Amino acid sequence: MLGEESDIHPAGGFCSHFELYLEAMNQCGARTNSILAFCKNYETSNNLTLAFNRAQVLPACQNFVAFTMGILQMQKPHCTAAVFTFGREDLIPDMFIKLLHHFDLQDQKRFSTFNYYLKRHIEIDGEQHGKMALSLVSHLCGTDPLKWQEATSYAIKALDARRTLWDAVLTTLQKS
Repeated sequence: MLGEESDIHPAGGFCSHFELYLEAMNQCGARTNSILAFCKNYETSNNLTLAFNRAQVLPACQNFVAFTMGILQMQKPHCTAAVFTFGREDLIPDMFIKLLHHFDLQDQKRFSTFNYYLKRHIEIDGEQHGKMALSLVSHLCGTDPLKWQEATSYAIKALDARRTLWDAVLTTLQKS
């Protein structure tokens, strides 16, 4: 878990991936007020819906996070592993490689932390975590056809949820 949710900071020491992502957003001039408000509201209320509403989080983002939280609450490890494997670990390296190639992120003063964040996820998820995640799904499902069916179903739902999220992000960007 420590290796999945934290990393070496480019300046030395350790930080969470979330902290690194926020630092990258701040460095390139992106707004972080909504995510910070959400975190503060969730921390004080422990109520996902209330935190979303107070922070005015886009409905597509709410749905994506609610889907993820719902998976965690199901307490079916094979489904949780499938969602995180196929909806994140297996998907993110290729997605981040395309981001690096598509966008001009060469301005080191503005994008150095974001480049680092993307490259670390490509390296770690693509080389280590992705393989371990696939092995975990295989181990958890074993030879049980019902577990494989459930894992497959939830992996597809995770991909649909991510596609819906990114479609909404694209639509929002095109409007602004």
